[in-house]
Amino acid sequence: MSKRLDLRHLDVCSVDPIGCKDIDDALHCITLPNGNYEVGVHIADVGHFVKAGAEIDREAARRCTTVYMVDRRTDMLPGLLTTHLCSLISDVDRMAFSVIWESTVKHSKSKIKSLLSPASRVEQPLTTTKLKK
Repeated sequence: MSKRLDLRHLDVCSVDPIGCKDIDDALHCITLPNGNYEVGVHIADVGHFVKAGAEIDREAARRCTTVYMVDRRTDMLPGLLTTHLCSLISDVDRMAFSVIWESTVKHSKSKIKSLLSPASRVEQPLTTTKLKK
């Protein structure tokens, strides 16, 4: 734990919807003295509890993802991990994988071409061959 960057002084907010039981995505944004912004993306560090190659890791790989249905869900990992030990619950110290960068703010109307729009996933699935181009 001593090798982890201590970010507990930051106001980190979840981006998961209200009522979500496995809170695993969060952000922070602060204004720096130079006027730029520091932006952080924080993801629950399940890898702290699930070691590569362990039986639970192999089972999670078989399941691939949590599946949400109207009346229930099938979790990729046991609920003890996803909703308790790893969940980024308010005012509780948790392990996270964080990416932090400094950015200037530029406002502009823009045109973009998304690689992963819902329509393109159905008509032309994204492949690693497309990404290599």
